[in-house]
Amino acid sequence: MEQGSLGELYLTRSVTKHIRKHNKELQFGGATLNDCALLSLDETRLVSTEGWGTNPYLAWVKAMNNLATAGAIPIGVRILMMFPEGILEETVKGYMSEFNKLADEFGIQIMGGHTQISEAYATPTFTVTALGQCKEYFPEPKKIEAGDKVIMTKWAGVLGSDIIAKQKADVLSGRLSRSYIEGGIFGEDKYQVWEEGRLLSKLSHNVLYMHDVSSGGVYAGLWQLGSRIGKGLKIKHFDIPIKQETIEFCEVLDINPYMLEGTGAMLAVARDGKEAVNALQKAGINAAIIGEVTQGKERIVTLSDGGEKRFLAPAKGDEIYKVVSLY
Repeated sequence: MEQGSLGELYLTRSVTKHIRKHNKELQFGGATLNDCALLSLDETRLVSTEGWGTNPYLAWVKAMNNLATAGAIPIGVRILMMFPEGILEETVKGYMSEFNKLADEFGIQIMGGHTQISEAYATPTFTVTALGQCKEYFPEPKKIEAGDKVIMTKWAGVLGSDIIAKQKADVLSGRLSRSYIEGGIFGEDKYQVWEEGRLLSKLSHNVLYMHDVSSGGVYAGLWQLGSRIGKGLKIKHFDIPIKQETIEFCEVLDINPYMLEGTGAMLAVARDGKEAVNALQKAGINAAIIGEVTQGKERIVTLSDGGEKRFLAPAKGDEIYKVVSLY
């Protein structure tokens, strides 16, 4: 199997279909297309999400991004840290210091977790399990109809572009200037979708669903969005926001920027796309309408005015693994 998140087919067939429901308060939980689980306790809706990474910030932000797409207010987190043999205590303290800084920044309680050292781990890895509370909006698609607009925030390949610029600078420098390479670095603050999730949650009369872009890039995110809402999509390729630097990086390395790790971008479905985009842009968040919902099941990206099309399919890994071993 490919590196990265387990593919949709394998995940459904071998993992999520075997999860049994034991709690009547669970409205929905473990499923291939769910980025969170929802518990409804009287008027309170509790959401749990997870994020994984090889550094604390990445694991944290992925968990928080999933909370953001649910419109949830974070309550607390649990942290799983897995280390290879020989890890120094000072190194462990350093990682925990990073988590504490994040907890202070977000005002979130670290509720516990687990730390494991084993020869089974080749490199430090981290999993953050986040708990949040929903009120105005909850992570279940509302009634979505053909013609509703698909919105995207920020740009395609945010995280992937950063990884490439930092880890493949020597390869890129053969074709691109140092200043151009540095211009393709977004920075960790751009990995978060918390602000756009907060803004779009306030437009719950208009915004019908939110989904963060992550492993597999924007194409994978669009496929997952269409599967979750049970509708087709017609996306205009040239309306997908992407920086020219990201395109150039991927051309040098011969990979597809639209299938590149996209943590930092969000997709949303809105009845009035202009209202949602205007609210985001007013807050300084790059956003665009990139297509619309269709009545069928096909997820299509139109590549040119002449009608050339690409039919989206479940992601099989992420392009980033073709150029780096781990991130």
